[in-house]
Amino acid sequence: MINDRPTRLIVNLDALLRNYEKLNNLSDKKVGLAIVKANSYGLGSKVISKLLYETGVRHFAVATFEEALELKEVIKESLILVLGVTNPKNVKYAVENNISLTCPSKEWLEEAIKELDSITGKLKFM
Repeated sequence: MINDRPTRLIVNLDALLRNYEKLNNLSDKKVGLAIVKANSYGLGSKVISKLLYETGVRHFAVATFEEALELKEVIKESLILVLGVTNPKNVKYAVENNISLTCPSKEWLEEAIKELDSITGKLKFM
């Protein structure tokens, strides 16, 4: 089959790093958070995150818990926040992998607390 859409995307990684550094410098001693959800909007979140991590970025955010687990394969010693709602039954896996979850409601929190009985890891509240 002939490709009707022979499109290529070229990402300038140096420009990406410069943009991150400029934004981070504007924040006046605050820590930057790299949003790499949806596979870094199609750019390849593992590649982008690894590059950012190698230049000192330690805080990342993704849309789903599955994306967070994939990133942990590449950037193990980082803080990853899941922006979307995660099933409370996955709290155990979040603790085991040092992944931060968004708490969308009191009901979600109550359900997540029930799951904590089976957890031997350490919870961090931020």
